[in-house]
Amino acid sequence: VVGVDATMNCHLRKAKVTLRGKTPKSFATLSVRGSTMRAWLLPESLNLDALLVDTDIEKYAKPVITPQQQQSQQAVRSRGRGRGRGRRF
Repeated sequence: VVGVDATMNCHLRKAKVTLRGKTPKSFATLSVRGSTMRAWLLPESLNLDALLVDTDIEKYAKPVITPQQQQSQQAVRSRGRGRGRGRRF
């Protein structure tokens, strides 16, 4: 396992995929969408305590927004989408 996204997409190296009733296939690199996974079979010798560490904590933290930045963002998106319905000038 190389990495896992916030949406549980998994990026793998040296992966072996076994489908029901078919022969296993080996891949050098493989990315799998998180919603398609049912089960993981990991080797017993894998040290999970050392591997399961979140290194991208800053990536998921929300940035601090000052009141001036908040007002400028509201001014940019205050017009909405489209021309509206039945609004007359």
